[in-house]
Formats: sequence, structure tokens, C-alpha cells
Amino acid sequence: MTAPDPPPSPGRIRWRALVHAARPHHWVKNLLVFLPLIAAHRWDAPAPWVRAALVFAAFCLCSSAAYLANDLADLHDDRAHPQKRLRPLASGAVRPPLAIAVALTLLAAALLLAGRIGALVPVAGYAAAALAYSLWVKPWPLVDLFWLVGLYLLRIIAGGAATGIIISDLLLVLAGMVFASLACVKRAAELGEVATGTLPAPQRRGYRVEDRALLIAAGLASAFAVPVVLLLYLREDAAAQLYPRPGWVLVAGVVLLSWLLRLWLLAGRGRLRLDPVVFALRDRISLVSLLALAGCVLAASL
Repeated sequence: MTAPDPPPSPGRIRWRALVHAARPHHWVKNLLVFLPLIAAHRWDAPAPWVRAALVFAAFCLCSSAAYLANDLADLHDDRAHPQKRLRPLASGAVRPPLAIAVALTLLAAALLLAGRIGALVPVAGYAAAALAYSLWVKPWPLVDLFWLVGLYLLRIIAGGAATGIIISDLLLVLAGMVFASLACVKRAAELGEVATGTLPAPQRRGYRVEDRALLIAAGLASAFAVPVVLLLYLREDAAAQLYPRPGWVLVAGVVLLSWLLRLWLLAGRGRLRLDPVVFALRDRISLVSLLALAGCVLAASL
């Protein structure tokens, strides 16, 4: 018989918990910095992609620092939450002084990298906005939604600034509608669990159970605006050059709308218990929808 593996050392456990607290699985959101390059069909020059990759790295460092700051601000409430109490900081696996030191180190590295590639303003703006969200904005209903959408749009703006691409206003509107719907569905799902007694009422949120109807209306309106914005985009001269077969762009809009509606369906049934973006990475139908969306955009470009 072979001897069992020895248990991991406390130091190793601490570093694992620290990595988990930094939430690298949320780095996928920072891929938005590549959206201006993709939308502009800049496939021929490698230099802009390298710059966008460096901006992506800066945002990963910055967003991890922001998540640590957020967990520090929510420490008391997370300890009373049946699920969030398992987070590294709330459970005691990571001590607050260590989290503060790591967050400051990550932030300094992000700003240093952003400064070297000419993206200091958007990255620093994101850091300030994310910190303000965690400390002050989160308890303000509706304001927090617009603030979160702005954090997503800052990633796109940073990608355009680093690569020298002028971003279409309608691209920002489209992204804003998508992420507004995602922000609403996350809060509506949480309030649904509060209504059924599955979760306690959030302490640092300004929403009540009776606000769920408003969130549903706003989120669905944002979702249905997606194909409308795409239709407006197809009327631009630049769209005719980039997409010779525009019908496929509208099909892509329907695919995106269908995916958003499915999230709302799952939220209404109490089956959406993760961040919608993280859920999409683990959900087979969401991944198929992403492939279908990419296929439609490719077909429109040929």
C-alpha cells in the first residue's frame, strides 16, 4: 500500500486562498479590451494586439486588487451570508493585513504597467471607480447599476485608447445594454432568493424584494434593445464595409437576445446563483451560444 499524500502546508493553503480571493476566474471580463480590435477587424498588425494584451494584464492586476478591496469592505456582511462566508477573507483563510498589502501591490503593478503603455488614465480611472463602488456606491440602488456598466465600458475604452482605434458610439451603447441586463439579472436573482428565504436580506445593498419587478423590467428592456442597436449600427457606412452580409449581424443580435432571455428564465426559476459571466463559462448552452454568435459575425464578415 502506498502512503497517503501529506496534507498541504499552512503556507501553501494561505497562498491558494489568496489566489482564490483575487478571483482570477473573473479575468475573462477583461477580454473586453480586445473588443475594439475585433470590431475593427484589425487582424493584420500584431503590434496593436500586443498592446491590448498588456492592457489586459494591467486590468487583471487592477481588478484583482479591486476584488480584494471589495471583500474587505464587505467583510462583516459576508460572514453572515450562507455562501459568501466561505470566501477566503470572510472565512479567515486570508487575514485583512495580508489582503491589504497584496491589493496595494497589485494596484501599483497595474498602474506601472499601464503607464508604460500609455493606458494610465483609463486603468487609474477604473481603479478609482471600482474602489468608489465598493466603499460608497454599492448601497445606492440604480446608481450601482450605471456604475457597474461604466466599469465594463472603461475596459473597452482602454482597449481603444491603447490601440489607437476610434470606438463606435453604438458599440458602447450595445455593450452598455448587454451589461445593464446582466447587472439587473444578477440583482433580481439575489432578491428572488431573499424572497424565498434562501438568502438573508443584503445589508450593503439598497434593494428590497419589492424592487425586483423594476429590475426585471429594466433588464428585459435592455436585452430587447440589443438587436435594435445592431440594426441602427448597420445603417452606418463603416458597417457596410466591415460586414458585406449584414443579415448575419441581425442573426447575431437574436442569438445574443436569446442568451440573455435564457438567463432571465433561469433567474426566475431560482437557478442563477453565480455571477452571470462566470455562469456562462460553466454552462454548455451559453458556450454554444457564444460559438454561434462568433459564427454569425464571421459569416457577416465574409
